[in-house]
Amino acid sequence: MKGIVRLILLWIMATIPMVCIGWFLGNKYGFGLYGPAIVFEVMVLSILFIYFSSDNVILHRYQAKRISEENHIIRIVEELAKKSEIPVPKIYLAETLMPAIFSIGRSPRNASIVLTDSLINLLDVDELVTVLAHEMYHIKSGDTLLGTIAAVIASPFTSMINTTSSYGFFVATIVAPPAALIIRLTVPRSREHFADLKSVDIAGKPLKLISALSKIQERLNSHDYRVNPSHVHLFILNPLRDNTLKMFGHNLPSYNKLFNTHPPINERLNILSITRVTHTEVDFDSL
Repeated sequence: MKGIVRLILLWIMATIPMVCIGWFLGNKYGFGLYGPAIVFEVMVLSILFIYFSSDNVILHRYQAKRISEENHIIRIVEELAKKSEIPVPKIYLAETLMPAIFSIGRSPRNASIVLTDSLINLLDVDELVTVLAHEMYHIKSGDTLLGTIAAVIASPFTSMINTTSSYGFFVATIVAPPAALIIRLTVPRSREHFADLKSVDIAGKPLKLISALSKIQERLNSHDYRVNPSHVHLFILNPLRDNTLKMFGHNLPSYNKLFNTHPPINERLNILSITRVTHTEVDFDSL
């Protein structure tokens, strides 16, 4: 319910200025009230499209392919979904050098989890279980609704931020703040802590989750991945670096920090290290 309320507030924030622009243009060119009415109808149709199709937009962006039912990951996900008391999400594979996992979808019944082949090759089975359990929390709590929609709405604004040209820098100066505001208003920073702890509840493997997060962070630190900043909140860890842009002989800060909704990795690892688990571990090797 909180996700729906935030979504409505986000839509209102976006609609009011657009309707005002429609009213201004309608008066200027003689359309009268038709101007704001047309803009309002377009905004309604836009939010309906985004609500029902945002997950498909993300899947297409990463060229993710559905994993076959015979894959052992499906059996792991089925067991985790049963323990989490949610419908079994669809599982997709994206081929990329960046180790990542994220969940999308407007509801638990329509949820999907995307893994990259790099992540699967990087983690052992128990580590993979813990990051999948992490995503189960995002799905059950409704995080995927706002996370997916925010990524799709903000993506057009930030598609050129990664460029190192002076043109890209000036474009970023204009589009980064409103795009980051959309992300910040819809994605709470604490959700990653809750997902980590829920992973421990579901899988009962805090040390394996610590190991998985450490491996992913080490790999992310070793490469400079080009990612749309508006997608960063989807991933289990932030792949962006706080690089500087050299222009006119000066080092200027990048806008990556504006899009960082993840708690510091050391903070997450410290919390996990002191977590006491009373749950029985699930034997996923037998699945």
